[in-house]
Order: sequence, then C-alpha cells, then structure tokens
Amino acid sequence: MDLRQVDFLKINKMKKLYLFCFFVLLFCTKNDSSKISNESKDAVFIEDQNFRSILLVEDHVFESTEDIFISRMGDYAVDDSNRIFITDKAWGNRALHMFGWEGKYLGKFFGEGKGPGEFLDVSNLQIHKDLIIFYDAELFRLSEFSISNMKLEKTFRFDPSIWSNIPEIRGYMPVQFHTYSDGTYLVGFEITPNPSTSGKRVTKFYHLDKSLKLNPTKILEFDSKKHIWATNEIILGETKILPMKTFSFFKKTIIDILSNNNIVVVETDRLTIKYYSRDGDSLSQVFYNFNTPSVTRQDALDEATNLTKTIAEGTDLPTNWPVINQLIVDDKDNMWVSTFSNSKDSLKWIVFDQNGEIIGDFMWPGKMTSYPFEPESKKVIKNGYFYELKEDIVNFDKKIVRYKIFFK
Repeated sequence: MDLRQVDFLKINKMKKLYLFCFFVLLFCTKNDSSKISNESKDAVFIEDQNFRSILLVEDHVFESTEDIFISRMGDYAVDDSNRIFITDKAWGNRALHMFGWEGKYLGKFFGEGKGPGEFLDVSNLQIHKDLIIFYDAELFRLSEFSISNMKLEKTFRFDPSIWSNIPEIRGYMPVQFHTYSDGTYLVGFEITPNPSTSGKRVTKFYHLDKSLKLNPTKILEFDSKKHIWATNEIILGETKILPMKTFSFFKKTIIDILSNNNIVVVETDRLTIKYYSRDGDSLSQVFYNFNTPSVTRQDALDEATNLTKTIAEGTDLPTNWPVINQLIVDDKDNMWVSTFSNSKDSLKWIVFDQNGEIIGDFMWPGKMTSYPFEPESKKVIKNGYFYELKEDIVNFDKKIVRYKIFFK
C-alpha cells in the first residue's frame, strides 16, 4: 500500500510567524468588466493555528489488464456511485471504458466515428447527476448520455454560424464547459492563437440553456493562456513554419462552479479566490499572501526545444512564478489548490472551504511546470477519494489511482 503522509503546517507561537494573511473584500455592485475593487474592507491575520494534516492512502488502481486493453488512457470522470469512466484516445480504439467501485470492468461504450453517439475526441469529460457529458473538439459537438442505459440524450453542434450574431465572439470557438446544478452550461470561447493575437487573447463566457441554445449576453471575460510566436519562419524540409510557444510560468485563469451556482475564479499569479454570481456579478474575494521564486531566463530555456529556443531567449519574463498550479472543486465545495513548495518534485496542496477558509494542507508529487488543463494533470476529488492519472516511467503505461482521504 502506498502510504503518504505530510506533516501539517505548524506555527511557532514564540516567533509569531505570520504564514498567511488575507484580505476579505466584499462589495455588491455589478461589474461588467469582471474587475473587482481592490479596496480592503477587512484584514485578518492567521496566527497560532494548526491546519489539519491530510493523509492520502492508496485504495485501488484502474489500469489495463490481459483482458482489458486501453491503448492511450485519456480523460476520466467519477459518478456518485464511484464508478469511473475512462477514455481511450488512441486512433482506431477510441471508446469510453467503465469500471465499478471495486474495479470490476463494466463495459466499453461509444465507438469511434462521426455518427450519433460516436466521437473522434473527448475533452471536458464530466458527470452531472445521471448524465455523462463531453465535448468532441474534432466534430465540434457537445454530447449528453444517460448513465443508466448509456444512450445518447442530447447533442449540440457548435457551428460558428450559431453565434455569428454575437460580434464579440465571431471567429471564436468553445474551449471550456462548466455545468450548473440545473443542467445549464457556462461556456468559455477563445479565438485560435495566431501571430496577430500573441499575448492578447481573452476567454469570454456565455450561457447555454437546457435546450442547448446560446444566450448572447456575455457573463465574464478573462485573459486567455498566453502564446508567443517566433519572429522568423523556420524551414523544415520543404515546409515553412512559424514556431509558437507557451510557458508554464505565464499566468492562467482557472474557473469552476460551486453547488450554489456561484462561479469561483483564480488567476494563477496570486493566491486570490474570487466569487461571482451566475450572472457575472462580483460578490467577494479572499486574498492570501504567498511568495514564489523568481522566473529566470534559464527557466524559459529549460522548457524550449530547438524550434522554440529563440522564443525562450526573447520572451518577456514575469517577475515570479505563478502561485497556483491547479484548482479543483470537490463535491463538498471545498477548493483544492496546488501551490509552490520548497521541493522541485512536490507541490503544496492547500484545501479551502467554500468561504475561503483554510481547512488543511499536504505535500504531493508534482511540478509547477505541469499544465493543469491536460488530462495527464487532471485530479478528481469526490466521495471522500482523490483520483489521479499516473504514468509508469519505465514502460509509459498509464493508470488511474484512487486514494482514500483522511483529515487528521
């Protein structure tokens, strides 16, 4: 059994070290530009407190066997009965595999193809009540399937002509899907990176109702992931290409939805949790002071290849590494945030309740250079369990490991 326990953060009362300070900013005015007032209404110092330690104990492994082969394990999701749904994203083998709570294989569903109930790609895989939902970025369609019989319930094809009457997102495509408790969606649209939009893209969020009709009123808007393009083309064989690169130290915006339908947002350059209503009204924010190392030119070069080395040599660097790598909202509305640590191979995870109060922390293997939106970095925290996708460094086989969560 893989047993990992981390000493929780202890505060030395004699030295009165202030490990975190946060400012709770409350306001109630509508903010269409998605910017929150920085006026501090209250300041509270966390002192002389012991945060609860969190223990993760390996409970089960879901992986290929002699009888069940998953070629390229991709996105996955967990339902309320602890059944796990795992995608195979290999060409020719694309399907959705289902395992029971105890690991029993329950079948393979949704074959590869372009017809009803088929798919060529799976992203944004999620469970909502009795539905399994995913987006096919190859076919530009969102599909809802019944978990009880694995039958197709609804499909919506994202044809750009549907939002051609919304000037702000002409030329944009959907990239994020977040589900409200009533089954409606918050959809994030972005424009495809190109040299003219380098470092200037934004993600714009709109509502998709139960009938899968897009509402033209913009809800929120945030900076998109930054891409930098080379200034000169490179010739590969007979083809000219213009290299593009993004770096893990660039700021990212991560959003999720709480059970009360409020939207929670973190921008990774600082440990600030922002709350919005489902209509985009600013509600409050909680700020924690947290220092990270400086970004160096070598950091950029370490992430570059021969094709992107000139980009790494010339790109503007932020002063510091992001504070946040990943945000996950569990089924109890607790927010699990991974942050920097003193170890290059581990991240510090801090767990907040839905009001932004710290309830525990622990260390866990991981790197700040990992990209939180890739399936390889995905974590699911549900029903008292912590799931993660792991890769064997020897044979590169992937598996999903389930850990039981204990708060001490």
